[in-house]
Amino acid sequence: MSSGELNRVQLMGRVGSGDLKLRDAAVILELRYRQTKRLWRRYRQVGSKGLKHGNAGRASNRSKPQKLRRRVLNLIRKNYSGSEEERFGPTLAAEHLAEEDGIVLDHEALRLWMLAERLWSRQRKRKKHCQRRERKSHFGELVQLDGSFHDWLEGNQFPLTSPASRRTIPPNRLSEEHPSRVGSASPPEVIRILILSLK
Repeated sequence: MSSGELNRVQLMGRVGSGDLKLRDAAVILELRYRQTKRLWRRYRQVGSKGLKHGNAGRASNRSKPQKLRRRVLNLIRKNYSGSEEERFGPTLAAEHLAEEDGIVLDHEALRLWMLAERLWSRQRKRKKHCQRRERKSHFGELVQLDGSFHDWLEGNQFPLTSPASRRTIPPNRLSEEHPSRVGSASPPEVIRILILSLK
């Protein structure tokens, strides 16, 4: 029974014991008095089962036959299951059932069947957590520069940045201190010149 139905049973029990009037029960249930009288009559005739919804426990009118369900689940166990890495998910299994076995099923219905039979789990595969590199403690310990030889900044030397301090080292600082060597230097030489200029 649902919580609403259990609440109705409790209220009808209070009406039966004389603690509550039927009119007050109608106000609490937010029903008309006539509907509450019908509920009270059903409660007196059948008991608490009379307040339970009539379709509770019945199979849906749109449900697939049990024979088809057993056949599909046997095919999945036989052809499409295995370890967690090998087994098919509901969507892929539904596609293969339609193509290879001629059984057309909605993947959502198949997912519910597979969950009930423990052929599928809701757990998602999470990526392994990658720990980020710790920041360098001193400026210049990790210097990044553009390694391509294309003149991206149109004559402004090498753009050098240091993630340790989140500062950009101006290219003219290098050219002022080592004007003859920076223009023709290769990237490793520029790094060495930079480290010398930071000291």
